[in-house]
Amino acid sequence: MEHTPTIRSTIETELKQRGYTFSSFSKISGINRGTFSTMLNSNPPKPISVRQMDLITKALGYPEGWLYELYIDECFHEGKGHWKRIKPFLLRCVELERKECIQKVLSRLTEDLSYVSTVFEFAEELHEGGKENEAVPFYECVIENERYYHSERLAVSQYRLFSCSLNKDLENNRQQAIKFAPFR
Repeated sequence: MEHTPTIRSTIETELKQRGYTFSSFSKISGINRGTFSTMLNSNPPKPISVRQMDLITKALGYPEGWLYELYIDECFHEGKGHWKRIKPFLLRCVELERKECIQKVLSRLTEDLSYVSTVFEFAEELHEGGKENEAVPFYECVIENERYYHSERLAVSQYRLFSCSLNKDLENNRQQAIKFAPFR
């Protein structure tokens, strides 16, 4: 059986290879030594925030988003999604255009369909903030997972996708209008 690296084991390996102690790394990263120690050593470990993960990444000299693939498991501690960790992580993924991470999080999140409304609210926040194109994968997720065909959430999501897909190509616009027609 192959050992799958975790975010903590990856950080610990990097610290050992570079010869850092918690105290020396705390000074470099700006994370309190005690906080850093509880993130790696306590049982159960203290959750790592996105901000802390970004500070660790920067202190180790890696590009932004280096640990994001591993952080997805941090968002789903014990298999359950924790929106207080997921939302800031998704916002950073949107900023860094980490679409593969967004898709993985949405896939795991919608294993519990009660999160569909939360995903919709997040998409609306992005839309309201002027990030219409960035909201597309979230609206698509709502469309794929909405249980009720006549829900307002589904209609709004379809409309937002319709609006984003319009361009100067008349044939494209016609096709998009046909696709949207049942939801108007």
